[in-house]
Amino acid sequence: MPAACQKEAWKGHKKSCAQSHQINLKHFYPFIAFLFDYLRRVTNPKDFYHPAHSRKILDSPIPKVRKASRSSQVLKHTVVLGDDHKGMDTPLGLVQWNQHDVKFIDIFKIYYQTLREITIPEMTTAICMTLLAEVYSSDYADLVDTKTGPKPCFRLEYGQSPISDLGICKGRIQSRRNCVQVWSYYDPKNDARHTLTDPNNHYWIYFKTIRGDLITLDCCSYSFGMESFVDAGPYIAKLPSYVRAVESARIPAFFHTSQDEHRRPYSLIEEKRISVMHNKRLHSALSTRTPHTESPVQTEIIRGFFEEVIGRKCTDKEANKVRSYRLHSTAAMNEVLSGGYWRDWDKPTVYREGLLKGGPNGWSDLQTLFKDSSSVQAHYEWLDEVFLPKKSVRR
Repeated sequence: MPAACQKEAWKGHKKSCAQSHQINLKHFYPFIAFLFDYLRRVTNPKDFYHPAHSRKILDSPIPKVRKASRSSQVLKHTVVLGDDHKGMDTPLGLVQWNQHDVKFIDIFKIYYQTLREITIPEMTTAICMTLLAEVYSSDYADLVDTKTGPKPCFRLEYGQSPISDLGICKGRIQSRRNCVQVWSYYDPKNDARHTLTDPNNHYWIYFKTIRGDLITLDCCSYSFGMESFVDAGPYIAKLPSYVRAVESARIPAFFHTSQDEHRRPYSLIEEKRISVMHNKRLHSALSTRTPHTESPVQTEIIRGFFEEVIGRKCTDKEANKVRSYRLHSTAAMNEVLSGGYWRDWDKPTVYREGLLKGGPNGWSDLQTLFKDSSSVQAHYEWLDEVFLPKKSVRR
């Protein structure tokens, strides 16, 4: 049961609490941020959640950070879609995706822009649920080096101040130094326009300490033209190869306390805060930890919580996506916690700009991007095959 040290669980859990492991959020957040890109890439890639991933691109601006002239500024872009396209989950399919004259390194920029626009509320909700169910569960699996003793208890802390609450913030993102950007996808065949992001409907994760410090983790503002990255490579180095197949050298993440939020190049205006840790109904719904073992009642509670987050009734497709994300994030987090990998994690390396700048360093930028990927050799081989005839990256 999550929140294991509540009174009703104390009698049977007292010995385990002596085995409590404190995990520093300052060192743990890169793994949480990595889960966002990981979930986008590994969960059923042929089920298209973005309109541009099943159509060729006829015309598109190249994504980049743009400076803001005023706080209310919103810059809007239009991408023109063409014929049907297959194979977005293959290297060749990515190469053939864009039909206009653009360098391959810019295709990556467009790809990451579209990829990081999808299912933001579903992922944010699923990851927060996974944190509660895995980190704060009294039924957690044994650590590899404590199989004969009591089951361990994990707790997040910020510095040496325990986390007393975690959950989801919903609100607005506004320009500050950088301009908020919104991308629309125009289908001329059907005269239809699709926009997946809304600056007035943004989601991020919050943590609160017992001292009252508020910590913000925003992993989805990249889709609005904001750049801050963490190198998650050291945090996934011991994970299975299917997890490490996702490039991890630059993972979007803004991690700040309320005292240093001025460092963000944009503003977050919170309109609603939804606690995951203190939702008692959610505790019972997540007691089985994994979606495939939950009862219909638990499924309905989880669906109801997600509907509270988004402020409307959800579709079956959205509910199933939350379920799928929970399943995959649970497996990855279980591996991290039961393996004790977090013990070796240190202060992360943070970058204020992306790698894909183009120019003479384009090839080395891509090498760095893929440096910790388990499929790195395969990446290099097909990049060589694609680039050398065109001379578009190596110069």
